[in-house]
Amino acid sequence: MPHLSRNGFVDVIAPGLTGQIKREIHHQDFLLKKARKSKLDEDRLAYQTMRNRVSNIVRRAKQTYMYNKKLIKDHQDDSKTFWKTMYKILPGEKKSSVIENIQVDGKLCTNNKKISNAFNMFFASAVTHLRQSLDLGSNARKFTHVVNHSLTDFQV
Repeated sequence: MPHLSRNGFVDVIAPGLTGQIKREIHHQDFLLKKARKSKLDEDRLAYQTMRNRVSNIVRRAKQTYMYNKKLIKDHQDDSKTFWKTMYKILPGEKKSSVIENIQVDGKLCTNNKKISNAFNMFFASAVTHLRQSLDLGSNARKFTHVVNHSLTDFQV
C-alpha cells in the first residue's frame, strides 16, 4: 500500500519510525509518482525495489520498537534490570564515570574520600532543598528516614 495521502505528502505518525525511515518513505513516494507519470518499466522497477526495501525497514523498526517496549514493561518493577535494559536500548557511547578530581571550596581535590564526601554533601543538600520545596505532609518523616538511611550507606 503506498504511503501517499491526498495532498501527496507522507502522513505517518507511528512510534519507532525515525527521520531516516520517513525520508526513505518520501523517496518511495517520489518514485511512485515518477513511475505513474512516466509509465516506464525501469521507473516501476525502481519503485518496487524501494517499496520492498521500505516495507522491510518499517517491519524491522516496528519489531524493534515492540521488543524494546516489552523489555521495558517486563523490567519496570526491578530498577537494576530496568536500567540495564535501558542502557542496551538507548544509543550512545559508554562513558567512564571515574572522577579523578573536583573542586571543593575553591581548591582542587584528588582524595577519593574527600571527593566522596563532597558528592555526599551536594546530594544531601539537594534532597533537603527538594524536601523543603515539596509539601510532603505526613510522609515527611518516612521520606527523611529513607534519605538519611541511604546517605549513611554511602561509602568510597
